[in-house]
Amino acid sequence: MSSLVVRRLSIHPLSVSWRVGLWGMLVLLVLLGGWLAARPAPLHEDEAIYAAWARAVAHGEDSFLTSTPVDKPPLYLYALAGTFRLLGETPTAARSLNLVIMLGIALLVANLSRRPAVSVAVLVVTPLVSFLAASAFTDPLMVLLALLGWRLGREARPGLAGLACGLAAAAKPTALFLWPLAAGAALKGRDRDRARRFLLGLALPLAFLWAWDVSRAVPSWWQLGWQAYGTLGRRPVGVWAWWQPALLSLGVSWLALGWDRARWRTDAEYALAWGLVLGWIPLHALLGFQPWDRYLLPLAVLVAWLAGETGPRHRIWGAVAVNAGLLLLLLLVPHPMLAGRDGRWDGIEEMAALLKQTNGPVYHREIGRPLAFYAPELGARLVWLPEDQNPPAGALWAGRRWDAACGRVLWHASSGLALCRVGEVRSDGAGLVGSTYSP
Repeated sequence: MSSLVVRRLSIHPLSVSWRVGLWGMLVLLVLLGGWLAARPAPLHEDEAIYAAWARAVAHGEDSFLTSTPVDKPPLYLYALAGTFRLLGETPTAARSLNLVIMLGIALLVANLSRRPAVSVAVLVVTPLVSFLAASAFTDPLMVLLALLGWRLGREARPGLAGLACGLAAAAKPTALFLWPLAAGAALKGRDRDRARRFLLGLALPLAFLWAWDVSRAVPSWWQLGWQAYGTLGRRPVGVWAWWQPALLSLGVSWLALGWDRARWRTDAEYALAWGLVLGWIPLHALLGFQPWDRYLLPLAVLVAWLAGETGPRHRIWGAVAVNAGLLLLLLLVPHPMLAGRDGRWDGIEEMAALLKQTNGPVYHREIGRPLAFYAPELGARLVWLPEDQNPPAGALWAGRRWDAACGRVLWHASSGLALCRVGEVRSDGAGLVGSTYSP
């Protein structure tokens, strides 16, 4: 990847000041993401279950995930397992992988852009980028591989471009929304041989993914993922539900965009990128995707690339300045909608430690995923109940203070996480934060 960047920068030479600015922004991304990754914030429930699955691979307990029901394709999980083997099995180690991946994304965006420093500046101060650089979500790896496919397509390497696109889907299937960029670059000129090589490269990882999936003793990751998304493909999500996470995640990056009508008519790649930017949120809403900020990472990358292509300078630097201020504010006062750092799982480590001291079953509805990482020893003692079933009277309930099943609060955290006895006189738990747990 670094050789591609060097070649690109040699084609579009930068002054010393621009080079210093470009690499300074890359260093800033590492510092911001590293600072966030090292902060003692509990893993989001999705981050925690990915970490638990990766730990099973790293330990050799289920190296091929043949008996572990996962709802994601395995590529990211194997990358995370490798990180655990190198750095240990901590939340900081889990999040450090995406810091490296996000740096690769920034380098590829610079490589693809006519004005590398502009694109990287817009990208780095986009709030979502720094927060995802300090996360353990699957989206950054998917975006990195999709961008690599786009770059390889430009390099007239259709087989490798297809391979990168297939690997991107093996990280997260929403990569298919970005495939047109790589395919358009790789298949320029309508060369049948190029098309054949691209499709062969694409099919190779998809074939391995299919063979792995059908060889397992548990339901398909695709089936479980479809169930986990809930609304996907079933009912549209209102477009307006996406605007708050979009405004918070991307800030005013939109102001850095510029429209070149002549290029729109003559450059298919430019027109396609604009089409993806304009259609990204409506398409996700129409397909029923939940309005989660991490789904907007490809949009942030495309906006940064377009800013480097035809963005007007006076608006670019205004957008960078405003977004830098917004990013600083969010670093000091994290918002609930940014990359899982919403405080919803504050106290999960203490809950896990307390549960390890108990005996008998622990009933729950929502904490199975985080406890799979923080308290794997509980294992079969965790009993999940659907909404239409109630736990037996006197049982231990792990959930939230306001759950109907929570009778007497034994312990609770500021986030609302609580350990309760079922079927006893309900208590609001006032004054119990930090109290000694007594089952």
